[in-house]
Amino acid sequence: MSDSGKFFYRCYSESSVGGLISGKGRGHGRLFSTALRSEFWNHVQLDNKKPTALVSTSNRLIDTIQRAFNKFYRNREHPGQIWIAFIYVPDVDQHVYHHAEYLAKKYGCQNSGRLRYEYLFEWQIPENCLLHKVSVKTLIEREFNMEEYLDQNGVLPPTWELREEFAQRNLCPSDGGHDIGLSLGLLARRFGARAPVRRIALQLLLDCADVKSIDYNTQMVKIAYSGNRFIMDFSHFRDIDDGIDTALFEWWLEESQFMDAYEEHCDWALQI
Repeated sequence: MSDSGKFFYRCYSESSVGGLISGKGRGHGRLFSTALRSEFWNHVQLDNKKPTALVSTSNRLIDTIQRAFNKFYRNREHPGQIWIAFIYVPDVDQHVYHHAEYLAKKYGCQNSGRLRYEYLFEWQIPENCLLHKVSVKTLIEREFNMEEYLDQNGVLPPTWELREEFAQRNLCPSDGGHDIGLSLGLLARRFGARAPVRRIALQLLLDCADVKSIDYNTQMVKIAYSGNRFIMDFSHFRDIDDGIDTALFEWWLEESQFMDAYEEHCDWALQI
């Protein structure tokens, strides 16, 4: 994996048109400007039922988790048929995706800010960019079920509210950076030995920590959690980093279950 690139996440299921392939199929070649504009306009129309040549992803994992589990809790889809895909695109290949917010501004769409975290691929997610996928069923079996976040209707709340609740439960500065890192690392482990677990832990932190400002001179960061603001120094985040490594590498490597999963992964890797 290249050291420089972007991670994206996609939720899809049996009810999703195409899965990792667009509703119009795999297609051939890049979309020209006029065709891209037409496909994008169809994509952003919420009431549009026609398939498009675009595959939607998010650069926030918390969004994707919310969508995936609400397919289970709200839509009653089978958890074994709901997937979360992890995608990585090196910077040298950034031409394979489009930032939806940029296209919205370019084509004069209103409220372009709502597309800030959405990225679009033409025709399909490139196979060489797919790192890992895991089903909601597997996550539930590994005790990652999001039940503690369900509202009174038994579904996950909107993403903005879920971010706040996740931060309140897992990122409270009073818990100390190392313990926060341990919590994030343990959650990331639920996604499996083949998953980009360190990125998952860091992504949940990035998604749910509302960073207001960073002062590199004083090495202080202003952050907000659940409506409360805190000023933390850089050492707090180094402690989080250390806690993540402890959960992912020191503790996990000591467990026989990880070694079994790692050996299985090695056998799988030799076959591809």
